[in-house]
Amino acid sequence: MGNKRKYFAKNSQKSNKKSKYMFDEKVQLGPCMKGFLITYNCKFTFLINEARKLIQQFSGETESQSENTKSDDIEKKLQEELNSLNALDKQMSILDTGAKYTIFINQPELDSNQVVRSIFEHVEKTKKPIGRFVQRFLPVLNTCKTYLEELDKCLNITLDELYPVKSSCESALESKAFKYCCVFKSSNNNVLSRDEVFKLVGSYMQSKNKLNKVDFDNPDYVIVINVICSLCYISFVDKYFEFRKYNLIEMGAKFNKVEIKSLNEETNQDKVKHFDNSGTNS
Repeated sequence: MGNKRKYFAKNSQKSNKKSKYMFDEKVQLGPCMKGFLITYNCKFTFLINEARKLIQQFSGETESQSENTKSDDIEKKLQEELNSLNALDKQMSILDTGAKYTIFINQPELDSNQVVRSIFEHVEKTKKPIGRFVQRFLPVLNTCKTYLEELDKCLNITLDELYPVKSSCESALESKAFKYCCVFKSSNNNVLSRDEVFKLVGSYMQSKNKLNKVDFDNPDYVIVINVICSLCYISFVDKYFEFRKYNLIEMGAKFNKVEIKSLNEETNQDKVKHFDNSGTNS
């Protein structure tokens, strides 16, 4: 038994060392970053491969090719797509957040909201799970230090540029107020409190339009503030509860449960029909 424990302990240490070398040491995690906040509960290499494939697959719309296109044009387009994927992979920086089973992928050139939305819409449309290792896949619009003043500045800079916030301003020609809520999560940090962040987000929304209302049951948009160690990760998303809080595994399980229910209902109906037929025959 002692030898087995030593063997597994050595292997676990080796796997932890390997995962450290896979982080990008050239780029340091800090303020003013944009990308994806990902949680997982599996081997690190499996996660990285799956996350890269998802980002590459849904980073842009593939153009449909007609039957009359020449083979040379197809080869050129394939080469261009390959070059763009390679450039995208080089721009990607995998960074350690300091929390267990949580990484941040820095990708400033992509629209992180659009990429993640297209992933979950694909799952919703096909009703099939798309991944096995990525759990929560959250787009991050900006990062800042974990001080209330810094968070206030970052919220104003980040959210002022978004169309829903711009259109909700009272100064706009056709102001459209919306329902919102704030989700606050903290890990390895005691500087910011939930109440302070809620008051800050509420005062910001009221300054844009007094008709903006808090709705925790059915919000139009959700502001997610993830505080991990010394950084705040700011997200502004829609369909937060419909997409299972942007959890890919739970999103896939949602449709598996629906399929199981439909199968059970069909089998029950078949049993009832069989019972009725046997009663009439007797």
